[in-house]
Amino acid sequence: MASIGQRIRQARLEKGLTQQQLADPDLSKSLISLIENDRIRPSLKTLGKLAERLGRPVSEFLEPDLATPKDLQVLMALGEGSLSRRDYRKAEEWLEAARTLAEYRREASIQVKAIVCLAEAKIGRDDVEGAETLLAEAEGLPIRDERLRARILLNRANIALLRAKHREGIEFIHQAIALLDGLPAPEPELKIRALLLRGTLYGQLGRMEDALISYHQALEEAEARRNYTSLGDAYKGLAMVHRLEGSLDMALEYALRAKECFERVEDLTHLMIASRNLGILLLEKGEPASAKPYLEHSLRLAEDLQQDWSRGLTLTELARCALADGDLRGARRYAEDALSTVVALNDPAERGRVLLVLAGVERAEGNLDAALRYAREALAIFQRSDLLPERTEAQGLLGELLLAQGNTQEAAPLLLQAYKGSLSLTATRRLAKKLLEDSLA
Repeated sequence: MASIGQRIRQARLEKGLTQQQLADPDLSKSLISLIENDRIRPSLKTLGKLAERLGRPVSEFLEPDLATPKDLQVLMALGEGSLSRRDYRKAEEWLEAARTLAEYRREASIQVKAIVCLAEAKIGRDDVEGAETLLAEAEGLPIRDERLRARILLNRANIALLRAKHREGIEFIHQAIALLDGLPAPEPELKIRALLLRGTLYGQLGRMEDALISYHQALEEAEARRNYTSLGDAYKGLAMVHRLEGSLDMALEYALRAKECFERVEDLTHLMIASRNLGILLLEKGEPASAKPYLEHSLRLAEDLQQDWSRGLTLTELARCALADGDLRGARRYAEDALSTVVALNDPAERGRVLLVLAGVERAEGNLDAALRYAREALAIFQRSDLLPERTEAQGLLGELLLAQGNTQEAAPLLLQAYKGSLSLTATRRLAKKLLEDSLA
């Protein structure tokens, strides 16, 4: 097997780089020469820089036979550090190297931890199927650390959220919190993560009272630890609750606080989400011109971060924004781009949202048959999910389209169902509002 130096030299030549080009900007040509001639062994940090510049995974340049237990600890520390900073691509490189080395050294506990952390990085990059494969692998290995079991459950809940299986996600959260509460020493960061995720799941189920409680609990924990990332997440969740409760001004205030927190810690992934949320809120306030810059900023970040799922979500909102502004051509362009993206990612819930936009475009252009086709397809998707607001919207739109076509027999029950759905949403909003008022009293 070729040495580290030989492999680096071969990769450099294949990349068409000189030693000086590989060294720039923070290493020296003489250091590269020494490494390639196996005169010195590079540190893991240096190896990481070289691997990145060569476009290769770090694991390609490791020599398991020469690696020490400290090397494994360093790889895990680098991977977990990148994960905490939400630099998911870099985290994957370090954690994959740690996983490979742990498996070679038969360090089962570290191997499991590396796999679970890898799954979290995959979720961060919207690779849900990759994360599920890794979690299944971790669950097939002996797990002695209850904290790792809790993390697996939290990841399962996160995947359920992304797949719009919200009740399933709640069950995973309950199991995770029970495990965390039973630990001999508290795990505040995992507990905050569980509370935030529970709040999001409850919000998606329309359980605003439970969502509000979870987010305020997370906010208190995060404030006590001055964890600005978690503070931003809690503010973001509270913005969602107030949006669903109908208090858009309060939602905007919390959304701006969230954005400030993510800017403070330079968290580009969540800054992308915060910008999209601000755009959505302004759009719902009837201000599409003000919403568009935030949505465009979110789209640029999604493309820079190569987050296809988030890109699809933002394209959908840009399509809604264009439709609200009367730009039917732009709405269709954004919606068709969003549709191709979410179909490739196998995201039926977001596909349903895009179809509602396309139905709106066809309706505005006077194409009732095409609008009906899109609305029926969207409703069929939402009837198989827990998404009450979207199902109510689809029922109302389809009922209105059928009414416009003169089909009152089919339109009437749909409009009645939409009315009942809106009453259900209003009831949960009132509960949330009462709880908020009680908490402020």
